[in-house]
Amino acid sequence: MACDISIKNSRLFKSPLSISDIIGKENWVFGTSDDSGRMEEGKNDGSGPLVIYNPSSIGRGIQVLNIGNRKEIQLSLPMPATEDDVRMLFSTAERIASLWKAKNMIVDEEEVMISDMAVHIERCLNANAGLFDTLKNELQSEYITLFCAVLPICVNKEDLAGFAADYKSFGQFLHKRQRIDAYLSVALFGEFADEICSHYIIFNGGEIILPKVPDMKCIVNGEETVCSKAYVIISGLFPEEKASRMDYNAFLEKVPADKKSEFDCHNLVIRSLSLKKLREIFSRRTLSVTIPEESFALVESTDSEGAKALMVVNASLNEHKDDAALRKVFGYYCSVIFEYKDIDESLWPTSEEFSVMHDYVETFDKALKGDTEHPNALFVARVTQKGTCQMIWMLNNPDMAIEYMDGIISRNDQTRDFEYHIEQDTGWEEISWFLQEFKKDDTPEGRE
Repeated sequence: MACDISIKNSRLFKSPLSISDIIGKENWVFGTSDDSGRMEEGKNDGSGPLVIYNPSSIGRGIQVLNIGNRKEIQLSLPMPATEDDVRMLFSTAERIASLWKAKNMIVDEEEVMISDMAVHIERCLNANAGLFDTLKNELQSEYITLFCAVLPICVNKEDLAGFAADYKSFGQFLHKRQRIDAYLSVALFGEFADEICSHYIIFNGGEIILPKVPDMKCIVNGEETVCSKAYVIISGLFPEEKASRMDYNAFLEKVPADKKSEFDCHNLVIRSLSLKKLREIFSRRTLSVTIPEESFALVESTDSEGAKALMVVNASLNEHKDDAALRKVFGYYCSVIFEYKDIDESLWPTSEEFSVMHDYVETFDKALKGDTEHPNALFVARVTQKGTCQMIWMLNNPDMAIEYMDGIISRNDQTRDFEYHIEQDTGWEEISWFLQEFKKDDTPEGRE
């Protein structure tokens, strides 16, 4: 349903109107809506109707259907429309009529004199105000989608009842939601793991509108298909991943409560998430790998100077060293070297010092791993030698580990002094020595 106006050019020498002519001196914005109803500001390539709106009161927007026609121009306003929409429509029509010296126009197939415009403005306002009860009573689904000037907005029966009771609130409702600078992400359907899945693109550093429930229906070979899975996708999140993918519902669950709120009855708005926060969220996604159950080998070694080393090695990693998916997920090498305080002449820790360090590194291990179901770290080895204790892990998200360790350092909260090193290592080259088959009494050569 719409209010349509047609104005004919009565000038002897006819020329088309420009956008500037139509807008006049008003501070209005124009553009073209894409297939999803999202405004592309400033676009006027004929791909769709030109849409004009007032940024101070963003409603449904006026459509100019045939700009460039020198003989006739058509305006259309979707209904229900706001009060400001209606007044904007008729003021635009009046401006065009003045430029073309037209004394009348066609409003919904009825000829209207320009001098009688006030009567028709009032008639249009009353018609719009009365539509909400009708829509509420005829609504067969949970909501309807109103394609507005900047974004499509969903309204339910409760919303419509409120607008019916207070017509002005409709304009406030539409403006409040469209004035935010947010990207509406829509479902893109594509194949993943031999299944047609629903995908929603997200990014860091801006607000994003996502549906509470993802769209799972698409057309494949002319037939409606219901997808079994939905994902969010982001590019440039991790160096080793061209595009990172995460289960849609899991993503929404992991977005902090203070970063999401209701946009309308069908959609949520996700406040700006930093790259760091997104990495943290995606690092806790359900991993498509099997986490090896830890098993330990105690290994003694001696370097070329006769100094001994005692190593606790996660022997289970040897069986999974060729798992490309595991290496990709845990693609960052992390080494933390702690300084013992109480050591003997051979730089070996006392039993009391050994016990203190054992408890301290266990705390580190738990902190770096985090979620037990979806850990952020794989323990590789603990090496005691030359007055130090070196802990080695392979990480999923290095930022989480850095944040934890930098926090300890900044608070001066370390039980023992330490320094750490992290680097990308998807080939697990830095830990290759530990990826061998160890036996209980092994004394491997080559470790110094």
